[in-house]
Amino acid sequence: MQDQVQNTFCDDLKQKTKTNHEESDRIVNWKLAVALTDMTLYGGVLADFYYVFKTIEDCLGQLVQHPVICPLAKVIVDLHRAEAFEKDLSFFLGPNWMGRVEPSLPAKEYCDRILAISENSPVLLIAYVHSMYLAILGGGKALKKVIQKTLGLVGNEGLAAYEVSDSEETCLRLGNELIDCINHLPLNAEEKERILDEKRRVFVMNNAIANNVKPTAKSFFRIIKIGLVILTAFSIIGAAIYAYNLCDLSLEKNHG
Repeated sequence: MQDQVQNTFCDDLKQKTKTNHEESDRIVNWKLAVALTDMTLYGGVLADFYYVFKTIEDCLGQLVQHPVICPLAKVIVDLHRAEAFEKDLSFFLGPNWMGRVEPSLPAKEYCDRILAISENSPVLLIAYVHSMYLAILGGGKALKKVIQKTLGLVGNEGLAAYEVSDSEETCLRLGNELIDCINHLPLNAEEKERILDEKRRVFVMNNAIANNVKPTAKSFFRIIKIGLVILTAFSIIGAAIYAYNLCDLSLEKNHG
């Protein structure tokens, strides 16, 4: 009889937050469908998540000497998204967007939370990296296609945030490297439980940004006309499932 393979920490992060993840998918899919009815409305949502990613990356950049998460701070450099978000925001909101677009209240509270834990409990940043960057790596290409088709975009302008690499193999490799890095960080049991709790909080804060999106009369009628909710929901759910399957692929590679 073969010994049972023990779950990795990333397995636990996936499995023990599954319900939170599914609930968040429903909320975010619906609200993204609303946002995608108008370029300016979508640009506002994109700006909120830009501030989130920028704050994560800035905080990790200051922790390259941290005794526990320094490997993660170094690995994440190859996955930085802030500059790509800036390009997309210039496309949707104009070249001077940074001087006039502030984060919404939910996004500001999100960023304030990241700043606080970076100062007081940096290991909790693992929850943010695991949630946000694996989602981009696993589901970015599918999400890019939804946005491109729905907004009628030609070429890749406005889509840089979701394109880590043209190669699916490269995205898979980067995802596995990130998972492997997290799994090998020297975390104790208490820290792992706190990271799990923080990951649940990440979903709540993502939901808060999504729920802040309010449809206009124009967007409401467009949703009805093109059935965008159904298209977006199924596409992004599939992308999210693929992102989480990266954990399983990593396990197979390590134990194959």
